[in-house]
Amino acid sequence: MGRLLAASACAAAVLLTASACQGAADSEEPGAPGLTFLVAETAERPAAYWTEAVERVADANGLEIELTVIPLGGDPTAHVRQMLGEGAPLPDIMAGVSPKGLGTPELLYGWQPEEIARFRQPYSGSVAGQIYRLPATGEAVPVVYYNKDLLGEVPGTYAELLKTAGELKGDGVRPFALGGVEAATLLWSATITTDVYRESPTWMQHRRLDHVHFCDKEFRAAAEKVTELGEYVSITDNGGDAAFLAGEAAMYPASSRFALAAAAQPPAFEIGAFAWPTDDGGAVVPAYHGGGLSVSAAAKDLEAARRFALAFSLDPANLDHAATAEGLFPAVTEYTPPEAMGDIYRLGYELYTAAADTGALLPSVAAEDGDDGVPSATAEEWQASAARLLGGLTDAKEVCATLDGGYAPAG
Repeated sequence: MGRLLAASACAAAVLLTASACQGAADSEEPGAPGLTFLVAETAERPAAYWTEAVERVADANGLEIELTVIPLGGDPTAHVRQMLGEGAPLPDIMAGVSPKGLGTPELLYGWQPEEIARFRQPYSGSVAGQIYRLPATGEAVPVVYYNKDLLGEVPGTYAELLKTAGELKGDGVRPFALGGVEAATLLWSATITTDVYRESPTWMQHRRLDHVHFCDKEFRAAAEKVTELGEYVSITDNGGDAAFLAGEAAMYPASSRFALAAAAQPPAFEIGAFAWPTDDGGAVVPAYHGGGLSVSAAAKDLEAARRFALAFSLDPANLDHAATAEGLFPAVTEYTPPEAMGDIYRLGYELYTAAADTGALLPSVAAEDGDDGVPSATAEEWQASAARLLGGLTDAKEVCATLDGGYAPAG
């Protein structure tokens, strides 16, 4: 039988760990220590969730797990980097640790193709072609939600999107709601995915090798599209979810996790959804997969650690929780979301799965954590540039030159 070597009654002010209870646990069942599992508490995944989920999966697999829960607001990647700096061994299993952020991803176990066959995007978040974190859940970033009372016909191409936005504005209707300055990156990610990644899915990997540049024609053209959108989008309006749900705008480009907000505050109108349009009307959906489990390459029992990480990631109850509590899309085959998720969640999920089934699910560059995402050397400039482009404070040529000038190939 499995055993969880942790309990909330033994929680200290800083960490919920097995070590506080180790003596009692060992007195009941002597033996080798269990696998260590580091997680971080979030509003959607409190310590109680982790305790129950770990105990259930450990019991089903006949394993002993020592659980450490970083308190709410803690950063698991930073925590692990601190451990390394202090000369401490990595936990056997970790949740939410960024392989790129760790700086030395080779300290993690590289998952083999046969182990990740059930994941819809098995190489999402890869580093140098290797997967170190299981991509069990994802989100579409963005989906374009729309108010069916204000938008009668969905634009099928990017030109039609601009035409529709112009007509709405001419009629005194706000074309887009946007969740503030940070949400400007959603629009840039959308244009990069449809215009650059669609033709060259590994474009950013080639940028890291200095084979292509931000000032190249195709990338610069995608940036120019963001400037075009500035005529119809105001980054100072803010409002985001609330503005759209109040009926203040016809369209709302947002993460698919917006479905939870819509379910909590049902609007007075019917919501539809479509993918960000391409120039020729082809279907492309930008998506991000992250936050999954990693295993230390030096785990005390590597086979058991791998077995637990896979079992935990594919566990139906855990996948259901990701959907119901976080609005995420379980990114595994042979899975159906709970009926309770509702129509708006399913609108996004159907776009996502259809794209996955046809090879049209591509990285959302600003959200992606691996080699297909924004290089670390340009991450801050990327966000600032998106807002400046949308606000008309700069142009594509200047932005691309700035990104190229500040980029370090090691980023």
